[in-house]
Amino acid sequence: MTKILAVETATDACSAALFVDGAVSERFEVAPRRHTDLILPMIAQLLADAELRAQDLDAVAFGAGPGSFTGVRIATSIAQGIALAHDLPVIPLSCLAILAVGGARTHACTTVVPMMDARKQELYWAVYRVDQIAWAPECIKADALGSVRDVELPNLSHFILVGTGVTAYYEILVNQCADQSVLVRDPLYPRAADALIQALEALRVNAAVAAEFAEPIYLRRPV
Repeated sequence: MTKILAVETATDACSAALFVDGAVSERFEVAPRRHTDLILPMIAQLLADAELRAQDLDAVAFGAGPGSFTGVRIATSIAQGIALAHDLPVIPLSCLAILAVGGARTHACTTVVPMMDARKQELYWAVYRVDQIAWAPECIKADALGSVRDVELPNLSHFILVGTGVTAYYEILVNQCADQSVLVRDPLYPRAADALIQALEALRVNAAVAAEFAEPIYLRRPV
């Protein structure tokens, strides 16, 4: 019976999710600057509800970034702390890939451009193709940081743009996008439950790492 805990705190949203042999449970809340107060109780409640202890887990996954530096550090430290205490492997995952899975699932679209507001007139973005059966994201355009005008949209018949970056730069994006694209203005956040399929695959192919090698993803503009 496979048991994986996932943690995601890279944006204003805070979430934890637990996979136990195909069943998924999640705690999710949009709570800016309250992640340190919420995330450990969320994890404790998930484990208690499943009648598990942290040492019963097979792995811990986390949103490694990009995202808020503080939020990414929180998720990294939580994942490392649990893993070190109980000798568990760790699975760092792209927050944009997690967001892409959520966008594909919510809006039934295969090609997703996840966008997260990075402040200072910049955003994090990428392009992913998400399998609608396995819900596995394939990276088409690697995670990047830049201005909204740096975004390279896919040349496809249909794709969707999701995330807080769309909300922040909606008017500019409307002018950039072709008719085949759909912009979702309501903010969508990466959430822990959408990380679990990737985490399962990483565990299956032995792509997890030791806790001391689990590092956050910090993107910088190219110079």
